[in-house]
Amino acid sequence: MKNRGFTIIEIVIVIAILGILLGLAAISAHDCLARCKVEGQTKELYVDLMNSRVSALQKNRAVFVTLTAHPVNQYEIHEDTHPSPDGDEHLQPTQDTLIMRKQTRFPLIPRMGLGQATFHFGKNGLVSLNGTIRFDSSVNPITDCIVIFSTRIHLGKWNESTSQCI
Repeated sequence: MKNRGFTIIEIVIVIAILGILLGLAAISAHDCLARCKVEGQTKELYVDLMNSRVSALQKNRAVFVTLTAHPVNQYEIHEDTHPSPDGDEHLQPTQDTLIMRKQTRFPLIPRMGLGQATFHFGKNGLVSLNGTIRFDSSVNPITDCIVIFSTRIHLGKWNESTSQCI
């Protein structure tokens, strides 16, 4: 007896297996894309904070960062320009120069000292409050938080069990 090709049942089984594999690949790609978005948002904030620190040092004036979680997840960066020429190291949002305002795709959870959501980099580049900033998401990204110390800033991964950015 000669084999003349595939039967309909064999073709249907192969198509079903391919459909299942493509479905699993799509789900995996979607999760990977979501993780990348959280990581990208975290790295973008990290770069903005590092640039703020450098700007404070270069211009010899304070740079303020304000984190807003509700109603809109965003952060603002102001340069201390009032009163002219060098400022007074106090944030005056209507009078100091707004450097940037960015909305975030994911909820911001600031944990700065004393529950505050505003801190600044002084003329010497040191931060006024130590703390963490994290992005809340249901995916499991490699980096989703930033730790801010007086002398350094670094990226990390939020650990739910210890409530720390490691």
